[in-house]
Amino acid sequence: MIHPFQILFYFFLFLNSSCSRPINQFVIADLSWTHSKETTTDSHYRVQPSIETPRNLLIPINYTRGSVIIALDVKTKPIGGTPTRFQVCFEGIPHYVCTDQSPVYNTTGRYIWATNVASFYRGYDKDPKDSGIDYSKPISKVALILKDSENNKPQGDPRFTPTDLHIKIVWKIQNSTR
Repeated sequence: MIHPFQILFYFFLFLNSSCSRPINQFVIADLSWTHSKETTTDSHYRVQPSIETPRNLLIPINYTRGSVIIALDVKTKPIGGTPTRFQVCFEGIPHYVCTDQSPVYNTTGRYIWATNVASFYRGYDKDPKDSGIDYSKPISKVALILKDSENNKPQGDPRFTPTDLHIKIVWKIQNSTR
């Protein structure tokens, strides 16, 4: 005879396995905000990575062999059609890494781009050998950066802000091994 607790155990096990995220990807950020001089510093809007972001991107799954896919929804943009770009950086120890920039956009709409992790820009202070981040340590912040088409950060420039945005950032690998 099956005990009632066994039924509950298998029911919750089924729910957990059918609702869990795919093992080969995670959403590091999914949010809406207004990018403005009041909400940013140096045109950076910084957020915490999602709770589903692994604290170690190397073990048990090596996410550094994957890519980051970004979907940016530009809901509002100041009048004038000023060419704009967007970039995402991941801050950690000792510095940061960044995705490629978005395609140049002049109007509202959805913009999607991807960057292989191996191609990330690796930021550093003084010594290029001390660059990027240690992927075995947690990502501390995700920096969402508005730029002009020349790679400048137009903090508070009324040609660029305020702008209402939504972003979804997915970190994905092709094949996973546990």
